[in-house]
Amino acid sequence: MACVQTGPAPGEGAPETGQKQELEVFDPASYTREMMLEDYDFFWTTLEENCVAFGLIEQATRIDLEQIKQEYQQMISNLRDGDAKQFV
Repeated sequence: MACVQTGPAPGEGAPETGQKQELEVFDPASYTREMMLEDYDFFWTTLEENCVAFGLIEQATRIDLEQIKQEYQQMISNLRDGDAKQFV
């Protein structure tokens, strides 16, 4: 969500025009708490769905990953909109 492309990347159906495509600069003030929580949830979902050894990490280390997930989610919930520098 933080990176917004203004046009298709080369090779994604758009003919090369020789012009550079510009990306919007990320403005931390526009990063809302809701966006942070969505990104955090996406991070965990990606790990859970794609990391084969994810469950084994808990067993081998005896770390409760769900507890860690909830603790950091709570920290993000306590942030203000635009407080992207504190986003973990």
